[in-house]
Amino acid sequence: MSFIFLLASLSILGWSWSCHADMIADICSQSHTISPVTCARTLRSDPRSRGAYLNTLGQIAIKKAKVAVKNTATVAKSVTNLNNMGAVSVCVRVCSSAIDDLNTIAEMLKHSDKSHKNDIPITLSAAATFVETCDDTFAENLGGEPAEVKEASTIAQGLILVVLIIAGMLP
Repeated sequence: MSFIFLLASLSILGWSWSCHADMIADICSQSHTISPVTCARTLRSDPRSRGAYLNTLGQIAIKKAKVAVKNTATVAKSVTNLNNMGAVSVCVRVCSSAIDDLNTIAEMLKHSDKSHKNDIPITLSAAATFVETCDDTFAENLGGEPAEVKEASTIAQGLILVVLIIAGMLP
């Protein structure tokens, strides 16, 4: 009898885990800014992702997006030269604003307050726009946007989109 219970429990556990793994794949397949593989690898790199529900996945995605936005600012600083000091300054400032927006979203998701549900996409859109401003500022610069800034920015914007996808799936 206990063997059957153990076997049934393991089957349910395996099914539950595969559903969550599929949830990450489903979320990542909707992201058009970063590859689904990069998205899934990023979300799964957090140990909390295994068996996580949407709210926890949202918190993980926010954490990863904040790291990516900080990385964008760091990469921008690393390419500073006499021709792009203004662009670097703008990029660092707008990345800071994007992180503030992501912190706001993290608080909204923690409290699961439905009254803020309509504010989430607007705030996430603002965060993504801030990071995109970094791209635009460099693109308008005499030397253009360095490839490493563009890559960091694309990842940050993609992870912000993942947060938006998850937020849209929340009840």
